[in-house]
Amino acid sequence: MGKLMQVAAFAYEIDMAMVRNRLEELGIRTYVKDEHVNALREFSAGSLNGVKILVEESDYERAMEFLIEIGHYTAKDFELNFLERFLQKLFGKSK
Repeated sequence: MGKLMQVAAFAYEIDMAMVRNRLEELGIRTYVKDEHVNALREFSAGSLNGVKILVEESDYERAMEFLIEIGHYTAKDFELNFLERFLQKLFGKSK
């Protein structure tokens, strides 16, 4: 197994499961993180970031293309926010 990279996070396990199944149908092996911790979100202070889908680094690009294709992400999701633009200008570095 190679390096794992997160491709998506979901507030609800059912949403994660539907996307995960579609990725698996494409032959992309997926891994789930925080599914049990997320179940405790009703009892938490709201700091949890949901159930995460991870894929191997070699499948990352294909997985992201699929998530864009189904509308999980849009171009706006990849735009730099104010802080990122400020830091880039300040330090002259990009991600």
